[in-house]
Amino acid sequence: MIDQLSEAADSVVSVKVSGKLRHEDFVKLRAWIDAAVARRHKCGLLVVFADFHGWDAQSLWDDIQFHTTGCKGVERIAYVGNKTWEQAAVVVSKPVTKSSVRYFDASALETARAWVVADA
Repeated sequence: MIDQLSEAADSVVSVKVSGKLRHEDFVKLRAWIDAAVARRHKCGLLVVFADFHGWDAQSLWDDIQFHTTGCKGVERIAYVGNKTWEQAAVVVSKPVTKSSVRYFDASALETARAWVVADA
């Protein structure tokens, strides 16, 4: 499941990801990003993992497509979590993502927020 979080900067799309992601979650995320890019020509993305359980088969493919070709206009992506496997998933996505990507521990949420806003 994906929920949009309120963010002080209109140049940042902030989301909380929990449970298992599905295709519909990526449809929503894409719409939120497209709206932010339409307003500012670029945006940042803040993803907060909260009891995240991974992807179903279709959404795993959606995630791969997002990172390889679909995140146009997203300058920085900050992932925030507290599980080693979440951090590993982010590290694996870095080489194929055109955006600048960083992983932050859950205790560094404000640092992640400041980093993602810095360029957006």
